[in-house]
Amino acid sequence: MHENVVSGLVRRRRELTLEADTVRAQYEALLADVAALDRAILIFRPEVDLADIPPLKFTRKAHWANRGEVTRAIIDTLRTAGEPLPTPELVTRVQEARSLPTDRQSLRTATTRARKALARLRDQGVIASRETGGQYLEWELAR
Repeated sequence: MHENVVSGLVRRRRELTLEADTVRAQYEALLADVAALDRAILIFRPEVDLADIPPLKFTRKAHWANRGEVTRAIIDTLRTAGEPLPTPELVTRVQEARSLPTDRQSLRTATTRARKALARLRDQGVIASRETGGQYLEWELAR
């Protein structure tokens, strides 16, 4: 039994070593690209101190979500609604439940994400949709 454990650990170590080598090569390529850009900058502006150029900082967008967070919010919203909800109403309620903005642009972005999650949930049989004759589908938990 120990042999299976050890062979699995050895295999995983080999996989991680390969991944580390790949990432190291990518890192070195990025550093070479930065050095090339530095040389180009200095050609056009020799007086620039390259150390004064800060890197960009990663900032999360207001609509950012962890994996599965939108899906859980959709299910919770449909559960508490107790009735079928059209897509715009569902998205608005999900945004409100997540304390996110409900302005036009935010709702547009959220609707795109929600459509993907809704389709996935429908394919899994968790929720059901029905046409209402209007522009939007209505969504409810599958029975």
